Parts: sequence; structure tokens; C-alpha cells
Amino acid sequence: MKDKWRGTFPIADLPKWLDFYRHQRERYPAHAASYDSDVKALEALVADLEKK
Repeated sequence: MKDKWRGTFPIADLPKWLDFYRHQRERYPAHAASYDSDVKALEALVADLEKK
């Protein structure tokens, strides 16, 4: 089970963080699945913000 973490950052930094986690999956393919939930959550946030 993955430990939960919490962080805050400006909305303007959202693309940077999404890019970071996507690249982590590429850099560490053996652990790519551990980044999937982070990427999905950030992508959902992007989609939600685009609707507004």
C-alpha cells in the first residue's frame, strides 16, 4: 500500500507537477504503477479546472 502524502502548490504549477510525475513513470518503469494514482489525480484536477 502506498503511503499517503499531502502538499500544496499554486495552480499555475499544476502542469509542472503533472509533467514531473509522468516523467517519473518513464524514468522508473519498474515503479511506474506507483505513480499512476498521482497522474490520474492531477489529470482529473486539470480536467475539472478546464470545465470552469
